[in-house]
Amino acid sequence: MDLRTLGIWRATCRAGNDHVARALRRTTTRMLFPFFPCTHEFLRHLTDHHAVIGGEVALSFVLRDSSFEPRVLEVYTGYGWFQPFIDNIALSSALATHLMWEREEDVGWPFVRHRGARKLAIFGTTSGRRVIVFESTTMSPCTPISRSWCTAMMNFVTEDCFAAAYLPLIEKRRALVSDLSCEPFHSDEDNTMDLLIQYGFSFSSHPTKWAKFNTPSSPPRATGENTYPCMRMRFACPDQGRYFGDRGSTVGLVDPLHRGFDFLHERLLPPFGHMPVWRLWNSTICDAGCAYGDSILPRGVISITALYSEEENSAVHQTRYDYEPEGHRDIATYVDVALAD
Repeated sequence: MDLRTLGIWRATCRAGNDHVARALRRTTTRMLFPFFPCTHEFLRHLTDHHAVIGGEVALSFVLRDSSFEPRVLEVYTGYGWFQPFIDNIALSSALATHLMWEREEDVGWPFVRHRGARKLAIFGTTSGRRVIVFESTTMSPCTPISRSWCTAMMNFVTEDCFAAAYLPLIEKRRALVSDLSCEPFHSDEDNTMDLLIQYGFSFSSHPTKWAKFNTPSSPPRATGENTYPCMRMRFACPDQGRYFGDRGSTVGLVDPLHRGFDFLHERLLPPFGHMPVWRLWNSTICDAGCAYGDSILPRGVISITALYSEEENSAVHQTRYDYEPEGHRDIATYVDVALAD
């Protein structure tokens, strides 16, 4: 059952909410069990260190296809949380017995610049799979996720919430690529691309390459001699400023009656605290006026890191799965800015 259907079911009654919460927790357990049989212990450490799950495992969560089997678990920590997370995992007998240390790397400048990660640690597992822990270049663990090589990888999962930046594309097995930074920087990215192709994903640098997005509409937008529909209203424009929590994204709770957004807000856990605002690092250039008047990011800025807070009386975090918030988030205290060439 997809996320939207689960959301409709949850809204029917208390029993429906409880059933959906159990279903989402079973999904998390099923995904993590091949890496850590003691999933609850791992999730506790994840929350304690403000870390998130990304990559293939997060995609599996939002895709909800039981045949999709992640081979790599990617964990992302904010700047300064990397070493404490590694140390505490090593001290946990329930987790350490399933891990085999491989190596730690200070990644090169191209990876830092394009992917927003400054360091990574790689572990093998007793099940033959791999765990990679990344340290973000910013206080936000989601900065590297927002700079992924394609939109299918722009998702995260924690013990209490999940988020997908481009869920409508994922549901149709499509992904936009950041073609100015999409070259793989480690072998697992090559393997992930092969896995997505195996499961029927189609890649493009612009959505108008797909027939469904290239039908006439009003008003059209023109680039050179080609005229195509404006993708901004669909939140599928590569040049559009985006953030987790905007109208084009999906942000939901595993069990809102157990731990709601207030709990996450008080502790500055994702999707609160330091979070990225981004646009794809893409070669497609749109000369329409809206490209120069983006209300989220100035022209030429690829990403910023902002401190997210909830406005008083805002309805942005009502537990709904149609994701049409009535309010909006404050974006304040800009911390990090990445500029395009």
